[in-house]
Amino acid sequence: MTKLTLKRLYPDLKVLKGLLSFISRWGDRNLKIATGPEDITNVVLDQCVLTNLSNNQSQKIEFNQSAMSSVFIPSEDLAKTLGQLLSNGQEAQSYPKFIRLLLSSDEFISTELALPGIAAKDLKSAAELQGQSIFPGIQSAVLSFISPEPLSGKPDTYLVIWITQRRIESLFDALKIEGIFLWEVIPSAAIVASTLPKKIFKDCGATITTYVSSLNSFPIHWSRVHSSDFENKDLRQHWGKELNENFSTGFVKPFRISELDINRSSVLFKPAEALALEDARRRNGQIKRASFAIAITILLCAVPFLIQSVQFRLLANELVDVRSLSNTARQNRDFVVSQREEWAAINEYPDQNIPDIMFSLQELLYPDKLKNLEITEGVIEIEGESSNPQLILQRLEQHPLFTEAAFSRATNNNRYFIDFRLSTVNFDGYMVRYFLEN
Repeated sequence: MTKLTLKRLYPDLKVLKGLLSFISRWGDRNLKIATGPEDITNVVLDQCVLTNLSNNQSQKIEFNQSAMSSVFIPSEDLAKTLGQLLSNGQEAQSYPKFIRLLLSSDEFISTELALPGIAAKDLKSAAELQGQSIFPGIQSAVLSFISPEPLSGKPDTYLVIWITQRRIESLFDALKIEGIFLWEVIPSAAIVASTLPKKIFKDCGATITTYVSSLNSFPIHWSRVHSSDFENKDLRQHWGKELNENFSTGFVKPFRISELDINRSSVLFKPAEALALEDARRRNGQIKRASFAIAITILLCAVPFLIQSVQFRLLANELVDVRSLSNTARQNRDFVVSQREEWAAINEYPDQNIPDIMFSLQELLYPDKLKNLEITEGVIEIEGESSNPQLILQRLEQHPLFTEAAFSRATNNNRYFIDFRLSTVNFDGYMVRYFLEN
């Protein structure tokens, strides 16, 4: 019998196995639609030199003659040099697809922005809404990073680091031509400053010197001074006195920035395509987790069902045997039930208990006289004479055996007519139960 039961369950098990296999393939297929970068190559730009932090190989950017006077390194020249650095003489297909670009502090600018009464989650949006008014001369949208905590001694004032969206898009488009995906841009000065607690990092660029300090991996100070301004003796003495004891004296080489420090950095700027890819990865991760949860739920729900199916088939055979042994008892039970149903209308006819009614009325009406009494299916009609019919009505209402007492007709010459019901019987319920069709 057990072999027969398992044989019958085999199609159910086969269907369950196919369902779980389908869910697994579906989740894997959706996850591969937009997989994120498994390996991101970190590249540092410093003093017109690109350094690949994965192997510490460097290459200087060669400028076009028309770009020599540009403030920033042209994106096309940077992308071409980066392509050569990553290829290392190999075919283009061996490039790392995703890169994280660490730019020098010349590319960024900072401001202190007062945002009173703004929730922490809305700080970035509030700052970027004011970008055009803060930089009216920039014909481009700006991207920002805003410190999550207000500046020390300046409540509701936050440090904001800016870069133009045009620069990010230009870098992304130029690198895309070279077959490289720009995952995010990070200011290298912010990473170096985060490794120097209670010090100010001095980043010397070609034309601009930037001073950066950090607390708990977040920048708390970011100021820029043009190199030409240091020709002013008073300014040079002021900066020297202000920062001489605080800024780091050792120059941090680009290849000394560790992968761990980069991964901990919170100051980052993502291109729109990277944000879209990250959102797709998040959605597909949710799909994968939901698929796995569904598969586990189905499996947990199916196991008890299969166990119950086996038990049901085993007990079904036992039930057949038990029924064969209980035929006589079942026939006797059916006979009793049929007799009860046939005689129930008679046995359960409401008992009006006339003697109790008469004795109760005698006590209530004494010493008045009762001339007429009718009892029909729990409804009692009495007729008599009394000097105070209202008193009789009140007594009937207060007696536990009677209910719904009321004058059926107006009294005349002390003559009264009162109708009331027995509270102990329910003829309406009896009729509904046994004679509903009639």
